[in-house]
Amino acid sequence: MKKKVVVLAVGPSGTGKSTFVNALGLSDYIYVGSRAMEDELKGRGLPVNHDTIFELSQEWYAKNPFWQIQLIQKALKGEPFLIIDGARRGYQMS
Repeated sequence: MKKKVVVLAVGPSGTGKSTFVNALGLSDYIYVGSRAMEDELKGRGLPVNHDTIFELSQEWYAKNPFWQIQLIQKALKGEPFLIIDGARRGYQMS
């Protein structure tokens, strides 16, 4: 069985996680960002920014602290390498 690699880019919104991943210049990988959150905010008619993403992440984590697992499993299915980036619970913007 082939091993799979999962890389987590962890940090608060706006700290450069996506910029860092893009700077790596990797090819042949799957990247999971905050697309689900952006889609939800747009569906609610809210702006997509650091504050609204943070607020939504707090809401989703309060309901289910493992909500990202399904997204990760779906993205990783059949793929050898996955990079995950997104809002993380517990970070406070000041």
